[in-house]
Amino acid sequence: MSQRRRYKNPPIDEVFCRVDFPPILKISNESPADFQEKLRTDYPLYSPEIGQEIIAGPFGAGIQQPLNISSTALNVHSFRKYEDKGVVTIAANYFLFSTKKYTDWNDFKKAFFDVFDAFKEIYRPQIFTRVGLAYRDVFVRSRYDLGDKKWTDLINNEFLGPLSKDYVDCETTYSSVCDLGFNDSKERARINVAIVVNNDNKPLEEKERCLFIENDVFIMDRIPPTDARGVLDNLHEFASKLFKAIPTEILEKAMEPIE
Repeated sequence: MSQRRRYKNPPIDEVFCRVDFPPILKISNESPADFQEKLRTDYPLYSPEIGQEIIAGPFGAGIQQPLNISSTALNVHSFRKYEDKGVVTIAANYFLFSTKKYTDWNDFKKAFFDVFDAFKEIYRPQIFTRVGLAYRDVFVRSRYDLGDKKWTDLINNEFLGPLSKDYVDCETTYSSVCDLGFNDSKERARINVAIVVNNDNKPLEEKERCLFIENDVFIMDRIPPTDARGVLDNLHEFASKLFKAIPTEILEKAMEPIE
């Protein structure tokens, strides 16, 4: 199985795993006290988001219509570790786990299933409709002592798209999203590429321009809960293949691969 290569200086900013399922009213209508007790030792920080989500539409093309406004209950619960080491979020139709302290796949998978198995025990979802794994990478040239390099020196052209063209300003602003499938597979990927600024205390015009790449690999199907581990391993394999295609040899060397 393909594994995402480890580096001494990885570009990872955050990793997410989200599981969607048909709405479970118990999550919307009851306090998640039982679930909190399962993970309160490791995730002591709790924050609710309770309110209404307003949905407006539809609008007819060129035809004036009365505005159709509806609302749905928004009842989201988040449980956090200290120092961004892990966040668990549950809502009526999804479970989300994320961390800004990613080390490797095995550690991430264990942390995910430690809390997800507790969720399944209490809320018993019968089927999953979507499972997704997203890696957010931010490439900061100064971190690798590559401030004099162009993005075309560091990132392979298939990920840069129009940024790889000489006539395009690749230091000011850019954002693109593409959806793609894989040969002979149900898995899909949504790839988001954007120019972002470094989060430092300099004035905006002096902030370093960095490259943000998010690979969100997912499958949409009727997925039995018993298949979750195998599905996630497959998603990780596809995500690893995508990441390997991003850096040029110059950047690969600068990130210092761990053999």
